[in-house]
Amino acid sequence: LSLQHLKRQIAEDETKEQFQKPIDNLLHQIDSLSDIATSFSTFAKMPIPENKRFELCEEVRRIVELFDNENVELKVAIDAKELYINGDQKLMGRIVSNLIINGMQSVEGTEVPRVEINLQSNGKKVTLEVKDNGAGIPEEIQSKVFVPNFSTKDSGSGIGLAVAKRGIEHAGGNIWFETEEGKGTTFFVSLPLIS
Repeated sequence: LSLQHLKRQIAEDETKEQFQKPIDNLLHQIDSLSDIATSFSTFAKMPIPENKRFELCEEVRRIVELFDNENVELKVAIDAKELYINGDQKLMGRIVSNLIINGMQSVEGTEVPRVEINLQSNGKKVTLEVKDNGAGIPEEIQSKVFVPNFSTKDSGSGIGLAVAKRGIEHAGGNIWFETEEGKGTTFFVSLPLIS
């Protein structure tokens, strides 16, 4: 509030240009910190996922459709048969959406993001792969990817993948990734199938 008040006072001054940019930068950083604090509060209060039987293929198709009009090249391969899992359907939808968004945001420069979504079963388990053509994850930060509060994005809270890990493990599954710098990253989600 003090910075906003100071900004209004400086706006009336003729020498405002030299102060305007630093104040704008500080206000932007404060907004980012506020968003991060809100995300942590949400993460701390996050209810235990409600595991119920639901059909995963339809849920993944529904999430993928949300990205049809985005500036992204999607390649989708989803098992033709119905695949049922025991998990929190809303949380799984958010996880799939977050993995697609992360893939899109990992692409630097003017290159068009390409995200491949592959959902297949092997009889006892279902595996979801989300592969991007982004910058890859540098080796020195790979161990921090699922740690709450770690983010490589300026506006990121670092909560998305921590929530994903928590939700997937609660459903009896696993999440991991393979990455190659300059070539991209593939996230894998493996979940037990139920009848």
